[in-house]
Amino acid sequence: MFRGLFEKILEQYLNDGPFEKSRVAGTWRGFPVIKEEHIEPYLNPAYERFKGFISDYTDKWRSKKEADDQVKRQADRHKVEMGLKEAEIERQADCHKAEMGLKEAEIERHKVEMERQAERLAESERREAESDRRVQELEALLAQVRAAGGSQAENQL
Repeated sequence: MFRGLFEKILEQYLNDGPFEKSRVAGTWRGFPVIKEEHIEPYLNPAYERFKGFISDYTDKWRSKKEADDQVKRQADRHKVEMGLKEAEIERQADCHKAEMGLKEAEIERHKVEMERQAERLAESERREAESDRRVQELEALLAQVRAAGGSQAENQL
């Protein structure tokens, strides 16, 4: 590509017909141009500089792209780590909520148990009071019967 461009420029510079490598084409910057070998010492350094520039530019571009990609990978990795940390925090919060829920359920169950015990105690106290009242009624009735003096009344009881 570069050699073809150089030949076209050389044709325009020499203002000659189509460049033929086999015949004398004229002079180029004061040097006679007869064959391609005479141009090589001037062509190769320019071509090498051009190649060097392109390869340097390509290397710089690749290294910049690589650095950008590495930064993106690190950012993605950091996002994933943060996401994992957030997920762990949420999991711990859920576990804590579940533990609190279990504790609340245990407290609620304990309250219900205490209410049942209180109801049973109140029922047993009511039954005891009822039996005490019946005992007192029976003792009063027995006292009346004894006061009436009848063993017949005792027999009826």
